[in-house]
Amino acid sequence: MNIIEDFKKALGIMRHPSSVKTPMSMLDALSFYYGASIIPLIAVIVVGLVLSFAIGAGLLLLTYLVLPVLELLVIVPIGIIVDAALYQLFAVRLFKVWHKPYNNTLTATTFAVFPSIMLLWGYNIPVVGSAFSIVAAIWAFIILIISMANMQQVSGLRAFGGLLLTGVIIGIIVLLVFLAGIASFGALLHGVSPIGAPI
Repeated sequence: MNIIEDFKKALGIMRHPSSVKTPMSMLDALSFYYGASIIPLIAVIVVGLVLSFAIGAGLLLLTYLVLPVLELLVIVPIGIIVDAALYQLFAVRLFKVWHKPYNNTLTATTFAVFPSIMLLWGYNIPVVGSAFSIVAAIWAFIILIISMANMQQVSGLRAFGGLLLTGVIIGIIVLLVFLAGIASFGALLHGVSPIGAPI
């Protein structure tokens, strides 16, 4: 893991997402992610400390420093693996929109997080933080479409279609779980168990 080289490669991918043609294994993708995220991690720590002490310590230290560091080191890598698995499940296995193996999907998903991690240091800056997160989200989605098309060797439209199908299916599942939870809670309020027996 060469931190400077990984950081430069990540910046290159952000500018030209179709420039990398070779998929990475899970270990290589995570190693590349961690190597590329060291410099943004340092920026997050510096900005977090400055904001915490400029505005006030206590809970702000948690908000400005601990949560972004936790996001970079734990949440994003887990998200990369889970997102790639969901894309693979729905776009490759279920709908057969794409045909390449998991490593191709994982590589494209890894590339898509770089705008977010490179701009994470600015998310908590008052006034401009929202703009940072909006720009990063749009940029990440564009990179995801381009790199997924490249890694899956399909058109951009087909890559977008696979992402859209996955998003719609996940949205429907979340909505159904939410509605089932609301129905169960409502039943409990009226003295009926979720399976219909009186309480």
